[in-house]
Amino acid sequence: MARYTQTLTALLSHAAVSDASISVGSALNVAGSLSGTVYFSHAWIGTASITRGADYYLQASPEASDNKAWSTLAKFTTGTTAADTEAFTGTRAAGLAVIPVASTTGFQTRGDLIYIKDGATLTDSEWHQIKTYDEDVSVTLFDGLTETHAASSAFYSRAERFVMQVDLSGVSRVRAIAHNSAGGNATHSKCSILTSTDLE
Repeated sequence: MARYTQTLTALLSHAAVSDASISVGSALNVAGSLSGTVYFSHAWIGTASITRGADYYLQASPEASDNKAWSTLAKFTTGTTAADTEAFTGTRAAGLAVIPVASTTGFQTRGDLIYIKDGATLTDSEWHQIKTYDEDVSVTLFDGLTETHAASSAFYSRAERFVMQVDLSGVSRVRAIAHNSAGGNATHSKCSILTSTDLE
């Protein structure tokens, strides 16, 4: 039986992409990898009307070094409905799944993906799914918080994730691009790839 090793690598670091801006991730050498699963995470930051969705690209190149042969393997475009937002009512400790809030408006659909924007450190922000809610009292998540979040943190609704599997056997390098195409709000975005390499 063949044995595999898996490696998780960031293609786009968790960061803000301002309105009408593009973030191009560093190229990753995947020569020798058989396959990969790519995870894009997106959140609108702000509640202004959105005129265009943000575009996310996964690109591949057969070349080991130059940038003449990048081709798009997949493109994902987000929705254009503005996010609802709700501030935390106090510091929330890591592990907590029931989050007290003053209002649950916009956070009442079970299974919806939401974004928790940390008030102090952007990279401590998290994506979570709503399990249930107690109207205008609390929102309960499927999983507990990974990080402790300050009282200045906030929920944002209408977060999105895009996941795809890709055959890497004929690919030398991959990269990810986030294009916030003048939609009206900044985004918080990240992308990672889990590659698999055959050891036998």
